Amino acid sequence: MQRFGIGGWMMVLATVASLAGCVFPSDDGSQTEEENAALNSCGSGRHRCGRACASNKSVTSCGPSCIACPVPANAVATCNGTVCDFACSVGFHACGGTCVSNTSTATCGNTCNACVAPANGVATCNGTACGIACEPGFTLSGGNCI
Repeated sequence: MQRFGIGGWMMVLATVASLAGCVFPSDDGSQTEEENAALNSCGSGRHRCGRACASNKSVTSCGPSCIACPVPANAVATCNGTVCDFACSVGFHACGGTCVSNTSTATCGNTCNACVAPANGVATCNGTACGIACEPGFTLSGGNCI
C-alpha cells in the first residue's frame, strides 16, 4: 500500500495484490464460513461469544447462540457446531431425553419398551430384548412359567 499526502489530506492507494486475503461480504449479504471467520476474527471453526472466541463444537458455548449444552445423567454432551445433543455412556441407551441402563426392564432395548413378567416369573432385559426367568420350581413354556 502506498500513501501520498498533499497538505492536510492523505490518500491511500492500494494495489490489487495488496488486497489478497482481504474479506469483503458478498453482494447478496451471504458469507462463506471463511469470510465469516475472518470478519469475526476468531478463525475457521470458531465463533464469537461475547468478547471471546469459542470452538463451534464447544459444549459450553454451542453454535452461534453460545448456549451451554445440557447433560442428562449417564451421558456426555455433544455439539455439532449448531445444536446440542448427547451420547449415552457405555452400558446405557437413549430413551427420550435420558440415558437408561441397557438391562432396565422398564426401558428395554432401542424401543424402550417395558418388559412384562408372567405369573411365577420375573422380566429380564439383555440390552436388546425382553426375556423371562421363571421362579424356582417353575418351567418356561410358551411365555408362561408353569
